[in-house]
Amino acid sequence: MSRCIPAALLLGVALHSHPAAADITVGLAGPITGSLSDRGSQMMLGARQAIADINAAGGLNGEMLNLLIEDDSCDPKQAIAAAEQLVNKGAVLVVGHYCNQASISASSVYSEAGVLLISPAATAPEFTDSRPSGLVFRIGPRGDKQALAVADVIKASSNSRQGTSDSGGVVIVTNGSSIDDANASILKAKLSVAPLEFRLDDRGFAPGLQSTQNQHPSFVYLTDVGALASPFVQQYLQDGAASNVTLIIGSNDPSPNLSAYPVNYFPKSTVLIAPPRLVDNPANAKLVQKFESKGAKISEDALCTYAAFQVWFEAAGEIKSTVASDVAAKMAKGKFYPPLGEVVFDDHGDLDSQPGYVAYSWVSPEAGFKGGQ
Repeated sequence: MSRCIPAALLLGVALHSHPAAADITVGLAGPITGSLSDRGSQMMLGARQAIADINAAGGLNGEMLNLLIEDDSCDPKQAIAAAEQLVNKGAVLVVGHYCNQASISASSVYSEAGVLLISPAATAPEFTDSRPSGLVFRIGPRGDKQALAVADVIKASSNSRQGTSDSGGVVIVTNGSSIDDANASILKAKLSVAPLEFRLDDRGFAPGLQSTQNQHPSFVYLTDVGALASPFVQQYLQDGAASNVTLIIGSNDPSPNLSAYPVNYFPKSTVLIAPPRLVDNPANAKLVQKFESKGAKISEDALCTYAAFQVWFEAAGEIKSTVASDVAAKMAKGKFYPPLGEVVFDDHGDLDSQPGYVAYSWVSPEAGFKGGQ
């Protein structure tokens, strides 16, 4: 993700401002500092633009919105402290947090206080599966929907290879996280041929995998493009085992950093499974241009954060109330139209109207992955 305006400048007055009596206080929580501060910067860009646009249009039923920002550094304990700060300052809505454990830890604080929470980035299934109340929503994809897109790629590719569905063998390589295990289980259930599954060790290798190369698997699905996966890909591809393999790489970032990967060895059939690139969607062109006119290069994190505020604004505006339970009830039953396109939530507070993950085709080391819309 791109790094834009420094966090200290973006925070500016927001961390220390005091709303006027008639203002409606809303909050943003995320990694303003720490290793993922670039994501926090993107969240702030989206939040500040959303609030500016709402206020410029007359606010919510004539009342202006005041944005408060709290830093959690993607740490669960700090996320709880940030949530308590926003609750104590009177926020009726919080958009956040970014990281899974931070989002899960903070969700109970908001629910106990009667504050609506919308995460633009948490992917862990348990964020909504175990949500403490109906006040918790997610506007990004669930991580365990990745396997559904993978199954579609495998079935379509298998059919085009003159074989039957799922022919040729499938190997799954995971890092052992709960999301990875969920995706492996879902993919196994979707395919007619039982995949072989291997887990990366702490060096980034998959013990036992080399023995499968003699079986000539047609598909190798890497559930996470994280740092541990790079040594595995390096070894597997450079051993020459993957010349006829479709390498499927899973990611929660549609533009992942592949600098540590041996991209010169990627098979032509390599596929990236990731969320849609909202920045490249023509429907979002005017909004993206609005950001860029201010010198900001934005990512999906900014647009998802913007969309979260807009969904709340649409729901609260229709019922003319900011009471969290009332707005949540409207969100659970309504249709909304932020930059994501049509938004409909299911009974868990997850998106029920978006593809979640789509397939991108490998072009070249220079061009990267293309498509996906």
